[in-house]
Amino acid sequence: MTSDRSDFSGFFAGKVLKVWLLIGLFFIICEVGMRYRAVQRFGQIRSTMIADDPVEGRRLIPGFVSKGVLRTITINEHGFRSNTDSTSFSLQPPPGTLRIACLGSSTVFSGMSNSNGDTFPAVLEKTLNDDLKGHPPVEVVNAGIPGMGTEAVQKHLELRVSKAQPHIAVIYPPPNDLGTEIEGPGRQAADNTHFLKRWRKEHSVLYNAVLDKVRQMSLSPSAAAAQFRHFPQDGKEHLVAKYRQLIAVCRSLHIEPVLVLHTFLLRKDQSPAVQRKNIRGDFWGLGVSGALEAVDAQIEATREAAAAENVLLIDTEFCVPATDEYFEDTLHLSPKGNAVLAETAADGLKKGKIIPEAVR
Repeated sequence: MTSDRSDFSGFFAGKVLKVWLLIGLFFIICEVGMRYRAVQRFGQIRSTMIADDPVEGRRLIPGFVSKGVLRTITINEHGFRSNTDSTSFSLQPPPGTLRIACLGSSTVFSGMSNSNGDTFPAVLEKTLNDDLKGHPPVEVVNAGIPGMGTEAVQKHLELRVSKAQPHIAVIYPPPNDLGTEIEGPGRQAADNTHFLKRWRKEHSVLYNAVLDKVRQMSLSPSAAAAQFRHFPQDGKEHLVAKYRQLIAVCRSLHIEPVLVLHTFLLRKDQSPAVQRKNIRGDFWGLGVSGALEAVDAQIEATREAAAAENVLLIDTEFCVPATDEYFEDTLHLSPKGNAVLAETAADGLKKGKIIPEAVR
């Protein structure tokens, strides 16, 4: 009798083990397949173009190249994203050339599905050169680095961007500032997540693809609680101070600052269902109401900083249609979205009448 039970237990354990092995094999095959697809489409599974820097905080690795069917990313020899596939770039502007630096984070870098020539700075350069007929010729430097807030942008400007001697700085305020206000400074640095969970989040294509889908239809307690979270009341004042400080640094470096309003997929005039759909990803744990407060805070802070410092403000808040054709997610633009933003910014620069006077 005991022998029969042992045989049954052994048989059952063997079946369970086989099922788990098959499940594991299935997920491995899915992961390998999605990694191959990611490499073919985007050139990289996980970006290795950003390095930690003890002085700048983070920087782009000079000479980095990633090529895929949908996207090519090239970092030039001085650590800026190129507008072409060339890694060559001269820090000294050619005589008579107007050089513009676009300051910001991933929304300026334009790294979702945008190749070098589809980024906001690249299209801005082409549009201005077409409109001005080469009088003066224009070069636009893509000085965006994913993950940066305004303090990091300022440091980047002082230590690296200023060496490129731009005449104008087009400032597209980083949405990462909103996360800093919501989460508080240093929160990410104190992350004690188990290394296996960090590895899964940072390296597994399958995990992140599934996680994105789950977040979009999440009914978890944390998602429900997010509906009652608000953007900090003093957040807007903090943003105004940051933007005014960045403007002051531009002027101290003899660079003419220009502010551009951030454009978001999430907007007040949308129905509640569309608003919920348009919060892609976590958005720092905010629900619709809190996210709208954050968007308003950044827009109004940009307006106030421009008015207080008498800086040209280009109103691009609603210039990009709020549809999936123009947005990759709540914050980042598709190639079509970047084209609309760049054309609006170019028109604003021309109407602002600062282009001819800016060339030294």
